[in-house]
Amino acid sequence: MKKHSAGWAGKDVGMQVGGYRMFDNIREDKKKYRDDKKKHNLQWVQCPGFWITFSYRFGHWGRTLRFPPARLLVRIMHSLAVFPWRMFKSVYLPAQVEIGAGLRMVHPQNIWVPQESVIGKGVSIYHEVTLGTGPIPGVPIIGDNVMIFPGAKILGGVKVGNNVHIGANAVLTKDAPDNSTVSGPTARVIPATLAQNVRGVHHQDPKPATPSADEEPV
Repeated sequence: MKKHSAGWAGKDVGMQVGGYRMFDNIREDKKKYRDDKKKHNLQWVQCPGFWITFSYRFGHWGRTLRFPPARLLVRIMHSLAVFPWRMFKSVYLPAQVEIGAGLRMVHPQNIWVPQESVIGKGVSIYHEVTLGTGPIPGVPIIGDNVMIFPGAKILGGVKVGNNVHIGANAVLTKDAPDNSTVSGPTARVIPATLAQNVRGVHHQDPKPATPSADEEPV
């Protein structure tokens, strides 16, 4: 197993990543989908997020194979396995990404992770999440036990520490320290008097129609 230091604030974010322990990582991934209230704990079977992660683990492991024909075969199989996720769910999770054990993808839809990203252990990613380029050169590095809620955008070479919660629709373009919470834009109620200007619509009372000379008054 490799240990990657994020270099953030002089601290190691504690990410254990790599493709050499594929089955150990898959077992940890599976635990994230277990329902302890149920007897058989087979919740993971019907969760697309688990199978998307499984496809990633398989492709990532294939990149470590030294025998070129075997590596090529796994690459082809991986391309076929991820095709449905990319085509029908718009989930882009390339095999080059370094992801620690215990990844949980909740309602995976429209998720983009660049291949240079590093993601720690026990991370939860909800739908409509984007990790990409931004004002700071590079791509995000995510610490351990991070929760990335729906619609969040993490842009540029930022470092997200351990135990961070990134709120729904938040746009993060700078480092987030350990145990912090990144809040999204707060909704605001606009009074009716100002709403007309915001919408660009000015409501006016319609003028009563003037009856013509040929019309008889009712």
